[in-house]
Amino acid sequence: PSVDGQFLTDTPTNLMKSGQFQRKPILTGSQNNEAVYVTPLIRTFITAYNAQPAYVLPISYNLSPAHAEWNSMISKLQDFYFGAGNTAGSEQQWVQLYCDELFRFASHRTAMFYAAADVPVYYYEFRYNGSLNFYNVLLNLNPVTYPGYVGATHSDEIPYLWHTPGIPV
Repeated sequence: PSVDGQFLTDTPTNLMKSGQFQRKPILTGSQNNEAVYVTPLIRTFITAYNAQPAYVLPISYNLSPAHAEWNSMISKLQDFYFGAGNTAGSEQQWVQLYCDELFRFASHRTAMFYAAADVPVYYYEFRYNGSLNFYNVLLNLNPVTYPGYVGATHSDEIPYLWHTPGIPV
C-alpha cells in the first residue's frame, strides 16, 4: 500500500509494530492451497527461476544481491520448499511457496501482532473442498487437472462464512 500521510501514515507493518491499530478481535487465515489458481502463472515463474535462481526470494524479504544473506536465503528457501539439493521444484512446491509468500505470511504476522497486544485472534486454515468452492468449480480444480491438489484455494471459504448471493457456485 501507498503511504499517503493522511489515511495511511506509515506502512502497515510499522503501524502494527508501534501498536497503532484498532484493538478489535480479528478473524484471519488462509486456505491450504491459496495460490493453486495461479498455477498457469507458476509455470512461468518456474521458467524464470531456472534462468535466475534469485527469483525464489519473496519480495517481502526486501533483499538485494548486495545483501550479505542473499545467497544463503536462496539456498535456505530452495531446501525448505524443494528439498535439500533440489533447485527446480514441482508445481505443487511452487504453489506452497507462493501460498506462504502471498497469503500466509501476512496473515500470520498480523495475527501475531494482535495476539501480542492481547487482542482476540480467530485464526484458521480452510481445507474443505465442497460444492461452494468458487475457484474449484470455475477452474475445474481437482487432483486430475492439478496433480497433488486437495482442498481449497483463494477465497473458497467465503461462501461458507458469509451469504454470497450472485456467486455462481
